[in-house]
Amino acid sequence: MTVLKKISLVFILSFLFISNGCKEEKCGCEGEIVFNLAGEPGIITYNEDSKIATFIPSGVPGSFFTICDPVEKWDLISQYPSGEEDLLVWGRAADDCMQKINPMYRSAYTLHLDSVMINEFSK
Repeated sequence: MTVLKKISLVFILSFLFISNGCKEEKCGCEGEIVFNLAGEPGIITYNEDSKIATFIPSGVPGSFFTICDPVEKWDLISQYPSGEEDLLVWGRAADDCMQKINPMYRSAYTLHLDSVMINEFSK
């Protein structure tokens, strides 16, 4: 085996070893928290039958958050009518990685909901 072939083989094996050691990025509710929401104004919409809930912030056009574990957070989610416009939301957001699947998704996240309250100052 020539020196060039040996160097090429070492390089290829090193690359394979290093690339196999990389972690797969987790997305959605299992993903890494990328930012926190602290009193973010917006709307929570939900479906009582399917127990699916989303948060749409009013200050960030085009963004939406799918709420993680809505069944566990149902009392918190459903304390206000679906579509109530004057809510403040606290929680931790993770990337849902939808942009990797479809580049049209810009600001889609999952939300670990911590707290919801009515925005008394907006009325």
